Amino acid sequence: MIRICIIDDHQIVREGLTKLLNNLGDYEVVGEIENGQEFVANFDILSKKTDLFLLDYSMPLKNGLEAMREIQNYIGDAKILALTQNDNPKLKADFLKLGVRGFISKSCSAIELKNAIDQIIEIGFYNLQESVQILRQGISNFNPTHIISNREMEFIEYVCAENEYTYEEIAELMKVSKKTVDYYRNCLFNKLNIKSKTGLILFSFKEKLTPPFL
Repeated sequence: MIRICIIDDHQIVREGLTKLLNNLGDYEVVGEIENGQEFVANFDILSKKTDLFLLDYSMPLKNGLEAMREIQNYIGDAKILALTQNDNPKLKADFLKLGVRGFISKSCSAIELKNAIDQIIEIGFYNLQESVQILRQGISNFNPTHIISNREMEFIEYVCAENEYTYEEIAELMKVSKKTVDYYRNCLFNKLNIKSKTGLILFSFKEKLTPPFL
């Protein structure tokens, strides 16, 4: 089951999404939050039992972007799908820089919502190429490193280490399962358009990301 938390200030929206998700398949709504302030206050607890957050942008007390700014140092691998009617590229770029994995409109179909959730769970982003394009428009001197998470960067460091760690050894060093390491690898391959461990090492060399390339 994919465990989902909904953050939206309208009860009717939360109830509608909960009913919709329960009817779509292997999804379970494990939390409902009504504003950004409550989301920030409970993020640490919620992140331990949630696979994906559906986060509204426009909310009282703290909007979605303000909430993201407050939790940005604690997001880790949390997967957040933003609910917004606002197509402003600058707003979306700000969301992406803070860790949002994609955007969906409240007027989307059930199939679109399901596709968005499944893509984020499987490859880390929804409409990855669109997200890259948004970042290119919203960030001067953009390069692909802007969409690498902290944990993915840690994974790259181990891949490029002179010890030549296996993926199993990297999993032990990162204190995660081999499946999680495979997830980091597949996300990076998709984000950076590369196909192998060698390609990842060459990318790190080109961008001077990690020792011994720094």
